[in-house]
Amino acid sequence: MKTMKQLAQEALDVQDAVNLSGLVHGWSRSISDLRALLPNVGTDAINQHPVNKMWASKVHDLARMGLGDMMELSKAYDACKALAEGAPLSPADLTTSSMQDADFDPEEEERQHPIVLENLGSLITYKHDEQEIMLWHLYVHEGKVYEPNLGVVEVPLEHVAAHNAALDKALIEGLSTCRVGQGGLFYYNDQANEVRTWTGIVVSKDVFVNGKRIVFRKDGMEFVGDLRPDEEVFEFARKK
Repeated sequence: MKTMKQLAQEALDVQDAVNLSGLVHGWSRSISDLRALLPNVGTDAINQHPVNKMWASKVHDLARMGLGDMMELSKAYDACKALAEGAPLSPADLTTSSMQDADFDPEEEERQHPIVLENLGSLITYKHDEQEIMLWHLYVHEGKVYEPNLGVVEVPLEHVAAHNAALDKALIEGLSTCRVGQGGLFYYNDQANEVRTWTGIVVSKDVFVNGKRIVFRKDGMEFVGDLRPDEEVFEFARKK
């Protein structure tokens, strides 16, 4: 039977697997070992354990069903990395649920805690629960400025272009520190075969498309995603 440290490292290593049959058999053995190591936790805790999430993500990937929940994948990767390095994490620390924010209402949140925008003239941000959050790309319609998550925002028109340019720069430069499992959103231009930001800034020209699967490389790293019919936007995550 493998130790928790070995199971976590194995879950990281299988992200390069290419054989689905071998992957599923290996996953089955991993689950048996995981259950033996954690006899006092429930089925949900085993199902949501980061080791299982990493295996599940790879099965999802080989079946060409997209990347799944990238935020959960990133959390699972971080937890497995910590476990593989010997971190003494408890089962409660290792299980996450994408449903924990299901009751969050942004409109109600804004009424109770009005958003105060900062850094006007550059990358515009606001604070939420002591965290600094940057606005996504801004667009103007009928004289009003909109942000995809917040709707209408009180940003002067003259600051829109500067913010979008700063955001593009941050997104592209951020790839250099992107860890395996982390990713985001970019856009594919099929005519030029380029990956771009929403405003059209080129991210990568080293792009390969096979069916709906898109792979692009930048600075020695490889990112993968799945294209959707009649849409340029796609989610991606770093694989190598």
